Amino acid sequence: MFQIADLMKKAGIAIGSALRKRRNAYIIICAAVAVCVVLLVAAANNKEPVPAPSETIETPSLTPVPEPPISQPKTFTEELSELRKRIDGSTVTIPLTEALYDSLCDGDSGPKHNTTPPAYENLINGSSDLIFVTYPSGEEFAAAEEEGVELEIIPIVKDALVFLVNIENPVENISLTRLREIYQGQIISWNEVGGLAEDIAAYQRPTNSGSQTLMLKLLMEGSEPMDAPAEVVVEDMGGLVDIVSAYDNSRTALGYSMFYYVNNMYGNSRFKLLSIDGVKPTRESIITGEYPLHDGYYAVLRGDEPGDSTARKLVDWLLTDEGQTLAAGAGYIPLRFIENETSGDDIDPIYVGDYNNSSGTGGTIWKGYEASEELTQNGVKRPLSDLFYDGFNYIEYINDKLFIELQTYNYWLTGMSDDLYLKRSFPGIPNDYPHYDLPHWQEKLIIEFPEDNPYFHGSYEFYLSLYKDVSPYGRDLPGYSVTSKPDGQLIPGVDFYMPIVSVADSPIATKRINDTLQKWVDGFQNDAGAIQQIEWYAQEQKALYDERGYVHKYRFAPVIDDWDDYLSISYFLEIFGGGTPKYWTPLVFSICFDMKTGATVKLTDKLPENPDFSEAWRVMPASWMTPEGIKTYDRPDEGYLPAQGSVISNAVVADGIVFYVTEPNGRVLFYVFGYDVF
Repeated sequence: MFQIADLMKKAGIAIGSALRKRRNAYIIICAAVAVCVVLLVAAANNKEPVPAPSETIETPSLTPVPEPPISQPKTFTEELSELRKRIDGSTVTIPLTEALYDSLCDGDSGPKHNTTPPAYENLINGSSDLIFVTYPSGEEFAAAEEEGVELEIIPIVKDALVFLVNIENPVENISLTRLREIYQGQIISWNEVGGLAEDIAAYQRPTNSGSQTLMLKLLMEGSEPMDAPAEVVVEDMGGLVDIVSAYDNSRTALGYSMFYYVNNMYGNSRFKLLSIDGVKPTRESIITGEYPLHDGYYAVLRGDEPGDSTARKLVDWLLTDEGQTLAAGAGYIPLRFIENETSGDDIDPIYVGDYNNSSGTGGTIWKGYEASEELTQNGVKRPLSDLFYDGFNYIEYINDKLFIELQTYNYWLTGMSDDLYLKRSFPGIPNDYPHYDLPHWQEKLIIEFPEDNPYFHGSYEFYLSLYKDVSPYGRDLPGYSVTSKPDGQLIPGVDFYMPIVSVADSPIATKRINDTLQKWVDGFQNDAGAIQQIEWYAQEQKALYDERGYVHKYRFAPVIDDWDDYLSISYFLEIFGGGTPKYWTPLVFSICFDMKTGATVKLTDKLPENPDFSEAWRVMPASWMTPEGIKTYDRPDEGYLPAQGSVISNAVVADGIVFYVTEPNGRVLFYVFGYDVF
């Protein structure tokens, strides 16, 4: 078989020979024709195609061509992240979707809820694929039918319609029949149902609101309620609870809401829930169905939602035991009893509730700390909400401060076993927490945890500053701010925190104070006695916890407080450095500034020379360092007054005005006064 190259070679030889012999053109043309015939015959007999002269023959590539990548299926978490913008719901189901996304999407925040009526509108018009809401109203069913949309309604948790009255209303129980007659306008006075001879102000919610729909469904059972004047129709559930709870003209009010909302999302304890036909609304009576006005919350989808959609997967998961347990953990009532469900039933109910939402009920006028005595009347303490201005979200404010305090306490517990300090994770305090104090002489809000509390081993107290911008009983705003920032190690193993001060509207005083502070702390290393105390204390604490197998860190941080125009900064030898001062540990360093000028002052020169020590709210023995450790002077009797000839040796401001008093025998006592004594 001829090869192309051979044929081309022979053709070239034939043409060259013809030219060399110089034959005439006829001969040359004949030769060329003959060559072409040969080539054509060869090509016809050859199985391989002959490329045109201008073409090149490509050699096969040795590198394999990669195949297009195969797309990986999305995870459920990724699907939920995409679904977030297509979920809507009622206000009362916000904590549920927050819990879902926190658990299933690695701490992500939940979707936006536009309240019940807009949520149904968004589902019907296709803007949403899934909504978590109360049962649809007649109008919402009609709107869906008009658009040719079938609503698929799936119960996900239980709840109940509850009726509430002011705590000053003597009525505790009412029959379902009498309650219906009130809203039909047949009963108009409280004395007809066991109360005072006062007209009933029966409040309602707007048409299509979730609680109004439930009221018509569960209470009215097809009958029409009386026409409600505009002034007794309240737009939002919080507003209705506010009206029932208010001090003025509220004893006659009657309203309704959802059990979950008033127990978990509203911080006000000036109302009470009525028993219906002798059954009090509780988690147990609702889950068993004993409470008559029980209902629930629903996942609602369009009927044409695909069977394998993410929305349906989420609803299916929520109906599992795991999903119901998560809902119960968020405070909702599961559809059924769940084994080992931890909704807080093993915790005293005073520690369970809404840790994020609240509304103050203390009025709008600042009264000052001296008026805080009115918070306890006839031995009964008013609710925590009364400490804050109307509408202020006080529980968020308090819990933020508590978590900051806990960060200080947790500092030295880094690496330790949690059960050394916490029995369980601390979520904050609920909005109706009863264990607080606001002594007028101290000007601090004290949050108390008694011995049997579910979080800490032993009793604890947290002292929080309270100012007039949030509380009728708060202190004047300080006019300054101080932050403590880490500034290396004072000695090996002891982290040092440096205070940075800012005085409002006074850059000169600010600079002067901070310059002085820097020079002051730079001199700490030169105080051999103080450094020796700190080193000894840190080593003792490390040895103590090394023995227990724990990691121990020590922070040397300032305690900062003010009185009048004076800013006091003190470093105590204390394990919780920077927390509530422990007066029984030695005071290592202290300095005081006049915030008007930025100059250093001696606080004892600004205080009375001979204070009335009987006005002190605490007297305790001071302590000092020895080569053997910390020693404490003998404890005086309660109400003890300094011996004749005693002198005031020092004073600091730290949760009160603290006088260090040295008696003639050498004993040092400290007397703590309220801020308002001088």
